[in-house]
Amino acid sequence: MQRTQEIIEFFVFIILFLFLFFIGNLFWSSVGISLFFVFALRFFNNLGKNIDIRDLIVLLSLLQWVIGPYLAYRYYISKYETYNMLIPENAYMSFVVPATIFFAVGLFIPFKKQRYNITYTLKSISDILLKYNNIDLIFIIIGLIMSVIWGMFPSQFQFIAFLLGNLHFVGLLFLLKNKNRKNRNLYLILTLVFTFLLSLGSGMFHDLILWFGFMFLFITYIRRFSFIKKLSILFFLFFSVIVLQTVKAQFREVIWNEENISSGEKVSVFFNLVSEKIGGNFFMSQANINNLVSRINQGWIISSVMYQVPNFESYADGETIYAGLASTLIPRFIYENKASAGGEKNFERFTGHELQPGTSMNLSILGEAYANFGPDKSLLFMFLFGLFLNYSYALINKIIIKHPALLFFIPLIYLQVVKAETDFVTVLNHLVKASIFVALIFWGLKKFFNIKL
Repeated sequence: MQRTQEIIEFFVFIILFLFLFFIGNLFWSSVGISLFFVFALRFFNNLGKNIDIRDLIVLLSLLQWVIGPYLAYRYYISKYETYNMLIPENAYMSFVVPATIFFAVGLFIPFKKQRYNITYTLKSISDILLKYNNIDLIFIIIGLIMSVIWGMFPSQFQFIAFLLGNLHFVGLLFLLKNKNRKNRNLYLILTLVFTFLLSLGSGMFHDLILWFGFMFLFITYIRRFSFIKKLSILFFLFFSVIVLQTVKAQFREVIWNEENISSGEKVSVFFNLVSEKIGGNFFMSQANINNLVSRINQGWIISSVMYQVPNFESYADGETIYAGLASTLIPRFIYENKASAGGEKNFERFTGHELQPGTSMNLSILGEAYANFGPDKSLLFMFLFGLFLNYSYALINKIIIKHPALLFFIPLIYLQVVKAETDFVTVLNHLVKASIFVALIFWGLKKFFNIKL
């Protein structure tokens, strides 16, 4: 079955590439677009068959590094030069597409590591829930409480509070497997509604969208949805994201600029905006096309890096990579000048664009690779980075054999890793520290409560 799927994917790629190339697209643009649709097909085919976070990593990378820029070269019209692609399409695609391919190859090279059997693992999780029936609600309650109060913690503890706040999503995955939980669907709906209201309150939706994507991966396997149901849910999620992106900027402008706006008023504002956009012709307007393209286009930042370096700023020769490693591995009391996630200084240095106060943008791992190593050595770096993520994932797969519940913590560990816009220090910091955080949860539950997950 796997071999058949790979053959189908190969022929889909060849047919799409030939079609796109012969209707006038550039060679590397045709390759990149074809790869995106192949990985989209792979992602859909794997739904309900296995759970592989690497499919999502590559798919989002191709979406933001290739598809977004491709659309920007053709359909994006901006009065601000900052957000335009600053180099020709051929120069951009001839670097980005091969670099993404090297990244994907590193991600999918098979390691000779034991891999868990997903059917047996989910059965083992069901057995755990029979023994510790309230694990799902414990994680949900802790997560929801921390989601409300995490901003009250001192800055040095906010990352831990943030991880604790995301535990309610882990609890939802346990809830989906807990057949003995009475009123399971009610708990599920109430938790999702409360989570959505929290996002409305802050105006921040990125992590919520990612978690919904993660949960879709798990739900399709746990519930064994039919082809039609998978397609319908995927279409609904896709449409919801488009609607959210359409109203997000205007919604934030209202709730962030008006003082003393209540939670009920925020909900009213949001749904009024949704109704207004859906009811009109805004979806097909140039303004909305610009908005949607800009949301998925990480390429304007990468093209800015390629324009700025080395013309106005020298290659960093690994400086930011070494700083990221030191930031992750050396405690702050030893290394006071350690790099921070967010990348404001690197962004301004390597793009030439000054960020407004309160604005946070990252180079992306691909933009940072170019800023450090240039177009050729970046290919090797992207391969090695993909290989590193691949190895970390293989190691977690091996641990799941002994600790099956770890399967439901994978999204928490890779929450920042799957984002195509994050820089090296953000990815590494999150991957390492979230792994330690999850290990401490497993250790603490066993040590103090005799709960073995």
